[in-house]
Amino acid sequence: MNGALRVATLLLNEPTRTHKQPLVAAIEASRAMEWLVAYMTAGGLRELEQDLTASLKGGASVRIAVGLDEAVTEPQALRILHRLARRHPTLQVYAAAEQTKTFHFKVYAFQNQEGSEVVVGSANMTRPGLIENHEASVHLMHPGREFFDRISRHFDMLVEDKTLQELTEPLIDQYAERYEAYRLARHLSKHRARAASEESGRMAQLKEVLAIMSADRTQHGFDHQRKLRRSGRQAAVRQIELLATSKETSHATFLASYEALLDGFHSGGLHRGKTTIAKHRAEFRQAMRVALTLAKKSPSEAFEILAKRCSSIRSAGINVITEVLHAINPRKFAVMNQNSVAGIRIGHPNLFPAHPSKSSVSPNSYALFCAHAERARSSLGLADFGELDAVFNYAYHHLG
Repeated sequence: MNGALRVATLLLNEPTRTHKQPLVAAIEASRAMEWLVAYMTAGGLRELEQDLTASLKGGASVRIAVGLDEAVTEPQALRILHRLARRHPTLQVYAAAEQTKTFHFKVYAFQNQEGSEVVVGSANMTRPGLIENHEASVHLMHPGREFFDRISRHFDMLVEDKTLQELTEPLIDQYAERYEAYRLARHLSKHRARAASEESGRMAQLKEVLAIMSADRTQHGFDHQRKLRRSGRQAAVRQIELLATSKETSHATFLASYEALLDGFHSGGLHRGKTTIAKHRAEFRQAMRVALTLAKKSPSEAFEILAKRCSSIRSAGINVITEVLHAINPRKFAVMNQNSVAGIRIGHPNLFPAHPSKSSVSPNSYALFCAHAERARSSLGLADFGELDAVFNYAYHHLG
């Protein structure tokens, strides 16, 4: 670099100063400009149009290149530029041709009596970009022509290799048709995104998860998990009955039975609390005796009764309580753990706690959780909540 950099300042869109002010000042002081921007809107262009027009009337030489990728640039902005170019021969306007590489510039270069100025950063020539959005750019000032000439040479190269083509009325008309198609597609996409947060959208997402899981022929696939959960539930019921009917047992004997019970469950991390629960083995066996009487109770009643029995048993949390209830009646009682809550929270982000615990889940909230789980189970055509929990687990662990 031949000359020293005179100054570099940071531009931010702030209440008292935005990108617009330094750009306007540079336009007023410049005799030549080279602008390359990815997106342009009529609103953004109008913020600079008056000063740009005055500069052109004063004989400034200006080249502007605009990207058409993703059809974000507004046709009206192109028409305004085209009209300006017809009135002022020193203005040349180009559009980036469709290609594999994205035209992603946000560069505003100026040449004046003091040297070169370049504003480069994140701000497109849109009103939000210049004034409203959270944007950041660097304003570079150099006493020589090197900055400006470097950008001019690159601009020339883009014209020569036909990355840039001269903006014409037929090109604008052709692009306007594509813009309208994209605009409609974006509108529909936003509509689908809103719908995805509603019940029907949530079910559509879960159906996609089920379809992917059903096509999975590994041990994680739906067929394998359905069989695994059915056999696991049957084994869990046998262990619940064994624990409920056993007399006073040693720590080691209880621990072996409890570990066998956990082998039939599918909530993660349950083994971490087994030693603590073994210290309360008498209370836990009594809770299992009560659990066997709850199969015909409502979800709120069953949860309230069993949760009360487990209230003094540390590590017998919501996942243990609901796994036991589910084993007893998989069509009525859903497993409530972090994975299943994540599945239900699709579309209902504030309805249930992300990490359910005894302090955050009441009998009524568990009943509501089961009601939402039942709608999901019925919509997906699943046999019971065990199959639904398998879908939730698959989404959580394999599609997250």
